[in-house]
Amino acid sequence: MLILKRLMTGCCLFPVLFIVFFFGTCLVGGAVVGGLAGAHTTNYEEGRAAGQKAGQEFGRKYAALMMVGAGGVAGLIAIVVPICGILPWCKPERQDAYGDQGYPRA
Repeated sequence: MLILKRLMTGCCLFPVLFIVFFFGTCLVGGAVVGGLAGAHTTNYEEGRAAGQKAGQEFGRKYAALMMVGAGGVAGLIAIVVPICGILPWCKPERQDAYGDQGYPRA
């Protein structure tokens, strides 16, 4: 039963983590590239247009790399977290040091 809980936890964690990591890398990368492209203009509208164009090019150029990276990191975390027992329902049942009689086992 414990292996089923761990497997289901990993299956639920993977898509959530993938979305978080993929969109996080898209947002940070696009913001950095767009900010650098827009910093060299003097007009607000020109800077905004240059930043949007640079961000879109960044997304098109590195989308596959970001997907592979996000999938790898999400997969690794989705495997490690349930196995380590960090989550309470993924921990193995604790066994008492005492037997049924109430005194320590020999």
